[in-house]
Order: sequence, then structure tokens, then C-alpha cells
Amino acid sequence: MTKFPRFLTVGSFFFALFLIGSVSRDACAFVSQQLPVDSIAYKDTLIETMMRVTHKPLKAGAAVSYGPNFLQLQSLNLPADPITTNCDFFTTGSGSSFGIDVRTDMPLWGDLSPWSFVPRLAFEQIKGDLLWTQQVPTWDSTNQIIRNADFRHRLSALINVISFKGLIAFEFLHTATLEIGPVLGYQFNQTFARRTETTAPGDRIDGQSSRLDASGDLVGSNRFTLGFAVSLGAEFPISEKLHARPYVDISAPITRVASYLRAESFRLGLAFLYDLTSSGEMLPVYEKRQIPIVIKRDTTAVVKNTIPHLSASIRAVGVERDGTESNIVTISIQEIKSRNAYPTLNLIFFDSGSATLPERYVQYRNAQDASSRYAGSDERNNIPLLDLYHETINIIGDRLKKYSKAQLTLIGSTSNNGIETGNLALAKARADELKNYFVKVWSIDPKRIQTQGRLLPEHPSPVDSVLGQQENRRVEMLVSDERITDPIIVTNTEHLATPPNIQLIPTIHSKYGIRHIRAAIIGGGRELLSLDGDAPAHKLLNLNEDILSQLSDSLRLLLEVTDSNGESVTATNSIPLVINRIARDRTEGLDRFSLILFGFDRSSIEGKNERLLGNIARALPALNPERVTIVGYTDEMGDPQHNEQLSQERASEARIALENYLHELKLPLPGSILTEGRGAKDRLYDNTLPEGRFFSRTVNITIERALH
Repeated sequence: MTKFPRFLTVGSFFFALFLIGSVSRDACAFVSQQLPVDSIAYKDTLIETMMRVTHKPLKAGAAVSYGPNFLQLQSLNLPADPITTNCDFFTTGSGSSFGIDVRTDMPLWGDLSPWSFVPRLAFEQIKGDLLWTQQVPTWDSTNQIIRNADFRHRLSALINVISFKGLIAFEFLHTATLEIGPVLGYQFNQTFARRTETTAPGDRIDGQSSRLDASGDLVGSNRFTLGFAVSLGAEFPISEKLHARPYVDISAPITRVASYLRAESFRLGLAFLYDLTSSGEMLPVYEKRQIPIVIKRDTTAVVKNTIPHLSASIRAVGVERDGTESNIVTISIQEIKSRNAYPTLNLIFFDSGSATLPERYVQYRNAQDASSRYAGSDERNNIPLLDLYHETINIIGDRLKKYSKAQLTLIGSTSNNGIETGNLALAKARADELKNYFVKVWSIDPKRIQTQGRLLPEHPSPVDSVLGQQENRRVEMLVSDERITDPIIVTNTEHLATPPNIQLIPTIHSKYGIRHIRAAIIGGGRELLSLDGDAPAHKLLNLNEDILSQLSDSLRLLLEVTDSNGESVTATNSIPLVINRIARDRTEGLDRFSLILFGFDRSSIEGKNERLLGNIARALPALNPERVTIVGYTDEMGDPQHNEQLSQERASEARIALENYLHELKLPLPGSILTEGRGAKDRLYDNTLPEGRFFSRTVNITIERALH
């Protein structure tokens, strides 16, 4: 056996230790000795709990009412009239009115709507007296007038009615309700009695103090009557399910009780209403927790006489919203249903030099085509916001038909740049193009639509920017009825990822230097993130809905490296996905509202934003919020630092306005209101499109409900 000098043996030992320490965990081809290593990692997990949510209730109940009524008589002056004679002078009178009715309060247009339909079926009894006094001289035996005797003529009417009232109710000031609508009545009993009465004790008519002149059914009465009713009331809880509603009813006829008799009533009433809805439904709430797990690893080192010129490995770390990094064991994806109030953007954008509607907008050939294919303007399921926006002209058209008195003003504008410089005719042609579509496809009366042209919008985007010029080539739709541009409720299935962001960490050892590096994350059959160059910068992959909805198995990590000597190496890795899907019968867990009418570089709350915030404030008590999160965003134009500050201002303005509305309505503040400005860090929508940038200038309000 050949013996080596001692210094060579010691040197070889330390050289082997150096190799074992310097080789990475991924370069397992150079490890020969197994070294078990236990470590602790933390797995971010969504823990599901349940909460109870109530909806706007369906109520039923009964009421009683009592009050005065007012009668007005037009004399018939007909021969042999048993009710009045040619000598009678009845004009007006009064009496009492009594009613018993049953009613149902049926919510209209969702939990956030203040409107409801109130059908009421009632029995009503109307009584009234019409009076006039007659003076009759009395003579003695010598035909001398002794005095005048006063006789009172009384015409009494009694009418029994079964009536149906179809009222539309509007709730305001949280408890007050105004109801108005038509009344259809069936008169099954109409009688009268005409008497002559003495007013002095000594006077007599045929020896009596009163005489019945005529009685019977009212002549010429109407079996069916039509009128309208107005009711104003306020509701107060007696128990969790039972409520009391004092109210005032005013009824006015369109048709008369009889051709000569008119009756109006004013009654005070008290209704008792019972809540028919269930005590609530259980919905999932998700809380993110870090669960520690023990990971056992085997590290093997192989000592060789040579080290490779090029080696590489790739891994990924999770990045939370606050920038905190964590090792990824798996990515947890949780499905959850949410209700989103998607806003209606009242702008339509045109291509340069063109007055033709771009093909990305959904267009129908004619009214029959729209009637058979259009999906509706109130609620949708699982439709992205930009896809919904591309139906804007049809949403506006459908609502113009629904609200037939609304007026529409179309204001076309240009970029006033290049071929569009000074081209006012092009601006007007764009507005006319939209008008022709509403008239042809949605049959809107042309008289309801006005068109105008401007070289630039009233509040233009930057005119010296290509993106700003793209936004200025548009038609703005202004309506006289704000309901035309109200949000559309969309129920979506959303995905929440833990962690929400991924960052690639390549590890490379090269003897000759690096010529080119390419790293990528691949999932759902496409490349989700790529880093390319000789020294690629770190980049985050945001696991947004667009990505999460397409993932089903795992993410694949890829690293390709070429050194200056022309040698190449490829490293791969993967991250498994754990997907928790919702049950089919589960309902919404989150409510989201978007405010989008922020102009370029503006943060003030105005216009429809004010109206929407007021609706949110009125809806909060019914939603029982535990936490309200208000997040401001911007598009990708401009300086990122300025955009982050602008988004924070937008969120703060929305919070101040919401708290002011709650204070005015005397409603309690939620337990927690959080605000955040994200700038353009989260790319909400495609910023290559002008509509994508407008929708990115937004504030999202998310309401998380609490357990009862």
C-alpha cells in the first residue's frame, strides 16, 4: 500500500469538507454521505368558520285604520229622484271611515334596494252625512207669522267596499316608508237615508221630531271604483320577528262612488308585520393561519476530484402583501362566492380617425337579435368586469326602454391630435353612430337622445400622451335618470391563494461567467412569469383571479443557463397546489362595491360615487359587517410613487364620505374599517385598453360579514 504524507491526508480532509459545504442542496449529484436535517416550516392555511347572514325580509301582516272622510254631492235634479229633490241643497259633508286589511311587503331588486312591492287587500266602511237647514215660517189662527221654524235635512250614506291596493314602497331614513299606488274597489253595499229633523224642542213634523223621507240603495252607484292611495309610515321592532308600523293613509278617487257622489278619506292606522324569512343562512368565513410543520431532509455529498464548470437550481418563495417572505411547501387555493357591485362606465372609446364602433363591443343586428340574445341588465353570474363593460351600450339601451321618461345626451370627442386635429365633425359623427344604434336595435325614440361634439372631453386625459389621446377618443353618455347607469350585481366564484405572490430564486455556480439566464413559472398550459437576460431582476407573480381560475394541479419552475464557454444547463422544480372547492349550495361570503368615476389624477368623491356610498351606508346594518376594507388603486400611467399616494387619497376620501353618511343616518360604524392605497401594484385590468385604465382608477370596498 502506498502511504501518503500526513499533510496530504489532512489537506484532503479539509478539501472534502469545503466541497460538502459549498455544494447546494439542489446539486445532489455531488453528495455521497447522508446527513439528516430536521427543520420547521410554516404553512399558510385558510381556516374556514361559518357565519350567519340575513337578507332583506319578506313580511306579512294585518292592519286596522280609522279616520274622517269627506263627501261631495252634485244634485241630480231628476224627477222622482228618491235621494234628492229639486228643493234640496245638499253640497258637502263628512263622516268616518274604517278599514281592516291584510298586506305583504315583498322586497324588489335585491338586499341593497330600498324598494318593495306592497299588495294590500282591505275591507272598508265609509259613512257620511250631508246637511242643509231650512227655515219655515209658522202662522197663528189669524194668519200672522209668529216665528220661523228651523228644519235640518240630513242625507246619510253607508258604503261597504272590498279594495285591492298595489303599492310601491320606498324606504328612507332607515325606518320610514312612503307607499303609493292604484286602488281597485268593489262596492257590495251602498245605501242611503234622507231625514228631516227639527232643531227646536217645540217644533214638530207630523207630531214627531224627525221624519224619514226616503231610504234604499244609492241610485246610479258604481260597483267598481278606481283611485289611488298614498301611505306614510315608520316601522318599529316589537321582537326579532314581529314589527309594528303606524301609518297615515290618504285615498283619493278617480271614479266616484256614484255619478253624483264623491268620497275621499284620511285614516290613521296601525299594522303588525311578521318577518317570514328564515333566521339567516350560514356562510363560510376564512381566516389565514400559519401552521408549523416538521420537514425531514436528506443531504448527500459526493466528493470528487473535479467540480463541474456550471450548475444551477431554482426555487420559489411566497411573498405576502406586506412584503414578508416565506418558504413555499404548497400553494393553497380556496374557492369562495362573492357578490360584486360592478359599476357601469358611461364611456365608449373609438379607434383613431374612426366613427365606427370597435368590434370588441357586443353589438346586435336588430331588435329581434337583441331580444333573443341579450342576458339582462340587473344581475349576472361569473362574468369578468371588462366582458360586462363591452355590453355597456346594450345595458344602457335596455334600461332606456325600462325607464321610458329618461333622456340621454351623447357627447362625442376627439384626441385633437394628428388626423383628428380640429375635426369637430368626427366628434359629432361618433355620437350619432351611438344614437343610431340605440334607435335601430333598442327602438329608443330619437327625440329622447341629444348628440353633441367636442374637440376634447370636458375633463381630458393628458393630450401629449399616446395613452391619454386614446382615452380622449370617446363618447360620453349622460342620463337624466341615474338608474340607467346603476351598478350591476354579479355573483362570482373567486379564488384566494396563500401565499398571494411568488418570487423566483435561481442559484447558479459558473466557472466561466454567465452569458444568458432564463427563468419561468409555468401553469395552466401557459407561461405565467418569465425572467430573461444576463442578470434578470427579481419579479413577483401575483396569483390573481385570471391565473388562479386556470390552475388545477401544480406550478412548474424552469431555469435555463448558458455560460460564456457555451455550456448550458437546465433546472426544474414544482410547487403542488391544494384546491378547496365550495359546495354547490353555499351562498355569498363577501360583498364588494367599486367606485370608478375618478377622473385622471383625481381623488374627489362626487356624482354617482356619492349615491353609491349612500346606498352602501344604508345597507351596512343588514349585512352585519365585522370588517370593511377600502382599497384604492390607480392605472399604470405616471410615477409609481405618486400613484401610490393618489390611491391612498382615494381610499381615505371614500372612508370619510362613508363615515359621514353613517353619521347622518344615525347608523353605527362597523367594528373595523381598514384603508390601503395599492397604486398600480395589483394590475386589476388590462391597461393596454382605455377602459381597463379607467376601471383601474378605482376604490374597492369589501364587506366581510360577522357571525351572529
